[in-house]
Amino acid sequence: MTYMIPDDIEFFVLGPNDRVDDPPLGCVALNQVVLAAGLRLPFPRMARKFLREWGIAPTQLCPNGWRILVGFLILWNQLGFPRPSAKEFNSLYSFKLDGKMSGWWYASVKVKTGGSIVTQTPDLIKNWKKFWLFVQGLWQFSANDTRPDVNIPVRYHELSKHLDIIHLVQFDQHCTDLFLSMSSSRYTSHELTPESIERARRARAVDENFRSSSALITEKNLAAARLSPATSHHPQPRKL
Repeated sequence: MTYMIPDDIEFFVLGPNDRVDDPPLGCVALNQVVLAAGLRLPFPRMARKFLREWGIAPTQLCPNGWRILVGFLILWNQLGFPRPSAKEFNSLYSFKLDGKMSGWWYASVKVKTGGSIVTQTPDLIKNWKKFWLFVQGLWQFSANDTRPDVNIPVRYHELSKHLDIIHLVQFDQHCTDLFLSMSSSRYTSHELTPESIERARRARAVDENFRSSSALITEKNLAAARLSPATSHHPQPRKL
């Protein structure tokens, strides 16, 4: 597939001894599928902020997790809402641990939230774990980023214990309890504020077809929500 990528960002394939959870100095591991899910490079400030608050590397969020996050940010922008915090996102979604692949997380609809804000995400993405790349260059901040103050974790970490955002959900057979080995006293429920409840209500009132992942995640919408590189970054069509 072809994506608009600035020419000061380079990709290279992993060697036989390379690991996605421990990339070379100055690099980040990335899966090609997350570009189709809406992530653009350099990383948008909001994506950096969320990853930093969660304390996880980009590869620890599965493709549908990226698709939900990006669609959520686009919809909030379309509705004229203030930029959401990680706490607001996690009041609507919780994280599950992929029991098949250690260290992978994905966004899952929380119980009693009224359904996913972002709809119609793929049920199955075949072989996505085969398409890893290392990224080097100005992948984290653009050359003219005036606020490069939020660094992204690049090595695998446990989901941050400092977040007051976690709710337990019922896991299916492919998942294990994220908190099985953690003390539940470290976490407390984060309730939606009245303002957040109203924003979620208005978002769900939008026709489901208009908040499907395919309808939301377009180059035009990414640019409008400032989730893709500005034209001054000189992105070039690059086939990966």
